[in-house]
Amino acid sequence: MIRNPNPLWRTFVELRGNPRACVWTEPLWGLSMALVLPYASVFMLALGLHDQQIGFLATVAMLSQVAFGLAGGIITDRLGRRATTAWFDVIAWVIPCVLWAFAENFWFFLAASLVNGALQVTQNSWDCLMVEDAERGQITRIYSLVKVASDCSALFAPLAAILVAQLGLEPAVRILYVNAAIVMTVKIVWLYLWSRRPGRAASAWQPPAGTACGACWPATAVRSACCCARAARSSRWPWPR
Repeated sequence: MIRNPNPLWRTFVELRGNPRACVWTEPLWGLSMALVLPYASVFMLALGLHDQQIGFLATVAMLSQVAFGLAGGIITDRLGRRATTAWFDVIAWVIPCVLWAFAENFWFFLAASLVNGALQVTQNSWDCLMVEDAERGQITRIYSLVKVASDCSALFAPLAAILVAQLGLEPAVRILYVNAAIVMTVKIVWLYLWSRRPGRAASAWQPPAGTACGACWPATAVRSACCCARAARSSRWPWPR
């Protein structure tokens, strides 16, 4: 008797176009940011930051995310899903990782927290890039695959622990941040080259006839703010993808 393949596995194998590009590159997250984020706070303490400064940085990061979240939908509509995802992944992850890797004091972390808020823009554009060309019946399984890819990052956690145990916290975390910057750059380039402009995105947003484009931005900003608020209730800082 021939058994039907698991629907999740079948979806993974049969994905095409932008959904496949987004899902198949997502495991690189586990080889980059997921390795270093658990050590972010203790790394700050090791460099001499006080609890109050770390709390202030968390507040700045959240406010930055709110500001970028308000503009996320507008930016995505203007630049397109593919370009927005590429540019703002660099801004939100590669640049902060470089700052964190070479951080010497509070000001490095403050600058990184400010630009890291751009993750709210790329979260919006990446979701659109992933699902806009997907079959409706696949969307639930696509998000399940993304969750599986995220959870699989735990398989690599012992590598970071071994590095910290062998080299010490500060040098090990700096190496992990450099690794994150490199792997995220590979992920960004790979996703950009593998994806295409979503077929439905070209006409996904058009201003109403006879209406100036500038008059449309409040509605888009409100939608972005709602997404940001929902994410804030279910996430913690630093925010993963």
